[in-house]
Amino acid sequence: ADFSAADLATVQDIARDVWGFEPGGTSGGGDTELEEYALKLDWNINDAHRANLRYSKLEQNRVRPEASTASVLALSSNWYNHVKTVESYVGQLFSDWTDNFSTEFKVSYRDYSAIRVSPTTAPSISVFFDDLNASTAINTGDAIRLGTERSSPGNTLLTETWNYFAAATWTLGDHDIKFGAEYAENDIYNFFLQDYWGNYSFYVPRVNGVADFGNLTRGQYFDYDLQTNAADPNAIPARYKDKKLGLFIQDTWYVSPNLTLTYGLRADRPDPLGLEADADQPRRRGALQAW
Repeated sequence: ADFSAADLATVQDIARDVWGFEPGGTSGGGDTELEEYALKLDWNINDAHRANLRYSKLEQNRVRPEASTASVLALSSNWYNHVKTVESYVGQLFSDWTDNFSTEFKVSYRDYSAIRVSPTTAPSISVFFDDLNASTAINTGDAIRLGTERSSPGNTLLTETWNYFAAATWTLGDHDIKFGAEYAENDIYNFFLQDYWGNYSFYVPRVNGVADFGNLTRGQYFDYDLQTNAADPNAIPARYKDKKLGLFIQDTWYVSPNLTLTYGLRADRPDPLGLEADADQPRRRGALQAW
């Protein structure tokens, strides 16, 4: 490596004493915390009707220390926690109206979130070290990376999904004819913007074989990147609605005790933007293309 353990310790000290944040260390692993809850209630209303209600929730928190490479050492301040939550409700009603005709209705709701949580609010910082090769650029040597991981600020995916399903089964002799409809509506929020909190690059030259950290203590960086939209921050995330309507019919034919044929048709009509006629439509179309 182009830097030593002593160089690493110096960078950590400068982050704490000059820049004012905890840079973290190199220890730790990709541990995952997982909690899951589930509940189901069944109700036999009478001999012809029954219903059930299901609830489930899953919470996951995973540490992602995956930014280090052969030439870059990422300290733990540059790691992130990926926090995911899935919560769902499902209600179903089954009814036998006659010996030959039955129906099923289902309504479900799903709330999903995936959020990156950083251990610091510091910007992304890369410290490049002199590789003692005068013909290479200053950002080609080995580096120490600290501060927020550049893709993590604000990185959020949220979805809310409603699903409605209705079907009927009609028995005609050796045929079970099933037909119905399904409608789904999905609200999506996706925020992703690299270097949203800034990205600084510093260079540590070697003078007479000794690393010179003056650029760091003076705050003299050689590159700075910042992506934002100060005029309209709400234009950064993609927000859109996905709708889908499906119709189907299926026939199960019991040809013989040893042969059953199942065949059918299904048609779906997707509507990826909701196609509402409102003033926000052009902006949402642009956000979808960026996403």
